[in-house]
Amino acid sequence: MKLRKVAAEEPFVLAAMASLLGALLWLNLRPRLLLQFFYSAEMLALTHLVTLGFASSLVQGLSQRLVPQLLSVARPTPRAAWGHCVAWLLGASGIVFHFAVEGFVGMAWATLLTLAAVLWFCRNFAGVWRAARGGDPVARWVAASCCHFALVAALGASYAALRVWGIGAAWLGAPLLDRLGAHLHLGLVGWIGGAIFGWQLKFLPGTRASERVERWRFWTVQLGLLLLIAALIGGAPTLRAGALLVAAGLAARSVPALASWRRNAPGRVEIAAHALLLLLAVVGVGLAFDWPAADAPLRYPLELAYGYVGLLGWVVLTVIGTSWKLFSAWVWEERFLPERGLKPTPRASDLPSAWLRDGSALAVVAGLALTVAAILRSADGSAPLVLLRCGLALHLLGVLLFAAQFLRIARWELLKLDWHPPR
Repeated sequence: MKLRKVAAEEPFVLAAMASLLGALLWLNLRPRLLLQFFYSAEMLALTHLVTLGFASSLVQGLSQRLVPQLLSVARPTPRAAWGHCVAWLLGASGIVFHFAVEGFVGMAWATLLTLAAVLWFCRNFAGVWRAARGGDPVARWVAASCCHFALVAALGASYAALRVWGIGAAWLGAPLLDRLGAHLHLGLVGWIGGAIFGWQLKFLPGTRASERVERWRFWTVQLGLLLLIAALIGGAPTLRAGALLVAAGLAARSVPALASWRRNAPGRVEIAAHALLLLLAVVGVGLAFDWPAADAPLRYPLELAYGYVGLLGWVVLTVIGTSWKLFSAWVWEERFLPERGLKPTPRASDLPSAWLRDGSALAVVAGLALTVAAILRSADGSAPLVLLRCGLALHLLGVLLFAAQFLRIARWELLKLDWHPPR
């Protein structure tokens, strides 16, 4: 299978790397954001830098190559790919910038441009739906994630329209935090998670199951998400049932992956990410069952830690564990395949560094643990700022090591270095 460079892939990936580094630098400069109530314009800007700038950009960038290669879907024309890329980067950066400066009118217009870019993305890969109808389990997850992507973008645009122009007050009457929860879960579990779950069936053998089991996992998560969103936005009495179904579907994927850690050394970072996903599922069920109570001092810090671990823990660890395989395979294909047979060439597995992979994961996990401990201790006002600073510094170190791994692999393509066999 030949992996060719495709149009508009690199701007997405570079924007994702820059956004992740920017978000961790932001937090290291403003650590007190994690010790206060999380609804503020600055925190919304930071959150969207992670969700749009990092996670969503990376998934879209990888999809430019993975969807055509692995699902036999026609790739978009260069014009369509670049048009979608430009619209997305303008819209996403507009949302982050206007939240940061509290320019809510500009933010609302940026959400409309972002929604148009999302619909453009779904149109570019409309062939995924045909593959999903054909029974391909990977295509089924990816198609569902595209649907959730459009829904979460539409929700964001509707929230902005209500905030700025008062449009939608009649049907967006749910409490603010419930609407934010719906937006987060639809994006994190439905869009980003759906894409991750689909591609892991290809790249992480421990997640694979029979067609019958995989179908059950898929529909359990989808039904659970539907009930969860209906409860958070429409007030339906389905919150607990939805949380339990989502948790059951996620556990059915993650428990087998955890059981495979002994025989899958290269995938242990991804397996660690599955452990975090199980932890998130348990905490999510606890929150749905009102533990801790809504008026308890621990409630808001736990919700903040829950979102932090989901976005900057589970997603980041999954990317660290998976991307080195993809990037090294693609760089090897572009740089060394034409030279194979003419001169000594490395294997794709020679390009990344196992030390950088494991070191970045360990630093992220350690930083995550210290940061979450500081957030939770803020419930009684005793969180030492030094603990939070140490956690964020370690987290940033892990991301810097991940960026170093990315550059280490990319240098073969960027600098056209000659490879010499080791002695």
